[in-house]
Amino acid sequence: MKKVSMLILFSLFILLAGCSHRVEEIEVSVSDEQIHQQRRERLDELEAKYGERANLNDIKDQEERTEYTSLVAYFLTYMTRPNNVTGKVNVTDNTLSVLGETVTYEVIDNEIQFSDTNNFPITLSSMQQMVKNAECQARTSNSERQSFIIRTLWMPILLIGWGIFIISDVRRAWQLTEGIMFKNVEPSEFGLFRVGFGGVVSIIIGFVLIYMIWTRP
Repeated sequence: MKKVSMLILFSLFILLAGCSHRVEEIEVSVSDEQIHQQRRERLDELEAKYGERANLNDIKDQEERTEYTSLVAYFLTYMTRPNNVTGKVNVTDNTLSVLGETVTYEVIDNEIQFSDTNNFPITLSSMQQMVKNAECQARTSNSERQSFIIRTLWMPILLIGWGIFIISDVRRAWQLTEGIMFKNVEPSEFGLFRVGFGGVVSIIIGFVLIYMIWTRP
């Protein structure tokens, strides 16, 4: 039974290691002056070609019509929704991806430094702001997750521990749960089986609860 108990504890460790995960990739949005200026220039080009506040019927090219509509909508909502570019930050691999371009970064003395910024589609300040926001969100999310796990993990651990105790010594478990109500009695085979089966169920429920806790978003 000791070998079985050790095997179950080892399986529990593997499960915890395999199911645990931390926030890796975060999507963040910022307002970038360079993107804003590029869109302003592109809208000016289209208006110079088709006229200011052009009639969509006059724009025969489908791609330009879609682009013009999108740019007009962007400038109409810019004051209320200034964030104009969205990127993804992988806080594990230390990478920032924006508009199809990816660059690596590292944090040195609280300063965010990038491997290459020459051809990146947004300004350096926007890149730093994206990484800073993502790192902050990741720390907050991981801290909340860790706190949740600590608050809830005791129940499945208790169930698994109780189940291991039962299957390690079924007779003693029977005496503590059912035999304590009688005097000078011996458990039947069915009674021992029922208590042992309850221990197995307790372990299974414990593992299920741990899996649910660890895989909670």
